[in-house]
Amino acid sequence: GVHSLESAEKAARAGMNIVCNEPTEASRAYIDVFRRVWREVHGPDAPMARIGITQTVVVGDTEEAALAAARRAYLIWYESFHYLWKLHGKTAPISGGEYDFDALCKRGKGVAGTPQKVAAFMRQRLLDSGANYPIVRFGFGDLTLAESVRSVELFMGKVVPGLVDLDARDGAISAMPRRAAAA
Repeated sequence: GVHSLESAEKAARAGMNIVCNEPTEASRAYIDVFRRVWREVHGPDAPMARIGITQTVVVGDTEEAALAAARRAYLIWYESFHYLWKLHGKTAPISGGEYDFDALCKRGKGVAGTPQKVAAFMRQRLLDSGANYPIVRFGFGDLTLAESVRSVELFMGKVVPGLVDLDARDGAISAMPRRAAAA
């Protein structure tokens, strides 16, 4: 992933796609550099690379159910993610510092709720960051297969269609699969 202005510039010069795993404001700074250098190197009419931004998402039939599942599962994920770091007396150097799902949401890197809430979050995150491709974590911690599958179904059926108009920038969202893969 891109975690510095220098890595954003280097990736653009090399013609790479990128992923940002930071809060929106930090990601915006990296993405702005990436876009500027991409246009300088590859030309103003060259298709833009995929500029991904990650988020942890649970879409549910109700906000309460989605949030309860996300909070429960994130605690399990957090412990697993940090297990080896703690075992060796270290901390994760870049990502994974949010100790619970609410802290993740406060940093703008996660959302749980109805399709309408998730769509509004995703739209704002994509617009504010300058990213053109959402990268979503649907399975984490102890989410059940049924919880994850339902979340993907709701996301693909009710969230993605509301984001396709953002394609006017770069066309990357229309490259997303239109159906969730069978589990």
